[in-house]
Amino acid sequence: MKTKIRTKQKKGGFNKIDYLLKTSAKQYRLEPAFYKYQVTKYWDQVLESVVGETGKGQTKIIDFKKGVLVVACLSQRLAYQIKVLAGRIIYALNNLIGKLAIKAIQVEY
Repeated sequence: MKTKIRTKQKKGGFNKIDYLLKTSAKQYRLEPAFYKYQVTKYWDQVLESVVGETGKGQTKIIDFKKGVLVVACLSQRLAYQIKVLAGRIIYALNNLIGKLAIKAIQVEY
């Protein structure tokens, strides 16, 4: 069975790839995987800007389901910092993604 992807086409040009990805992700119900990819892509950048250099390379995203981001930390101090600054981290990640995708962060030590 073939399916067509309908997109809004600009006059005399190609469609933006972002629009195509978002519409096809909705169509095939791939939005959770798409947002998980974006969260893992921006995680290190946001963590470094909020926590600083101390968090670089000491965390790993374990899971992202239904708006809850599960993160593993190597140090108890860093886990505490992420819990305290969770609101700022969530806000920064959602701004980069462009949607309210993350609602909470669960930190495991």
